[in-house]
Amino acid sequence: ELPYENFALPADPELSMMTYNPEPGTPAGDAIKLLQSWAADHQAPRVRSAVEPAESEEGSSTG
Repeated sequence: ELPYENFALPADPELSMMTYNPEPGTPAGDAIKLLQSWAADHQAPRVRSAVEPAESEEGSSTG
């Protein structure tokens, strides 16, 4: 058994968000923990923000 909650999103009545809440130590809890470990291994690459300073090239002067 995998308990869940469904939350309506006020901004759009056609959308909702579901959260799954397994009890620790249950087969469902162990399965969610395994999925969590897989997701942690595949983090998205960091994208540089437009407001971050660009790295200066070696040998260039900054002042």
